Amino acid sequence: MQLCQQAQTTVKQNRKAYKKCNECNKRRKPSAEDYQICRMCHKSKIIFKSSGNKAIDDFIKYTQINFVSENGKMEFVAYDQFKNIEFIAEGGFSKIYKATWVDGPIINWCNVIRDDANISRNNNYTVVLKKLHNSKNFTTKELNEIYSDRKTYNSNISQYFGITQDPITKDIMIVMPYYNSVEISSLVKISMEMKVHM
Repeated sequence: MQLCQQAQTTVKQNRKAYKKCNECNKRRKPSAEDYQICRMCHKSKIIFKSSGNKAIDDFIKYTQINFVSENGKMEFVAYDQFKNIEFIAEGGFSKIYKATWVDGPIINWCNVIRDDANISRNNNYTVVLKKLHNSKNFTTKELNEIYSDRKTYNSNISQYFGITQDPITKDIMIVMPYYNSVEISSLVKISMEMKVHM
């Protein structure tokens, strides 16, 4: 009987450590800076930069506060953060560019969630910008479909860092890691081997 009471006390103490967040409405550990919201929502407010497009902003916020995996979190990146932009190829739905992201992606999203963590970035990081044709009026639903397609194929190969917008056409550009042909062949081989062993 004593053990059962101890377990119930522990559960009650753990429940007190978590409270409903006023932003995302999930039961999470509250932020030390603002007890009304959870740590994830607090950090998201610090990192978040508005694109000026409600659909993109809502989508970015969603990825930052709802995905546990750091591969799922995205951010809006201002177009002027990219230099050495060079056209690589064109497909049916997009144009592909190689660029250098000046600030670079966040190194470890898991550390970002901690209240006391500083945000570290991988500066001057080479990325791919995938410009989606006729995407300036995309809705949150269409952005979610693109994101779901990424998860369907292989999240290790098609990791998304964030979204930017072409300043002239306003088309959406997905920011992804750049792989040379040797790296991509190796990733595809590993992916295929993993599927065979499943």
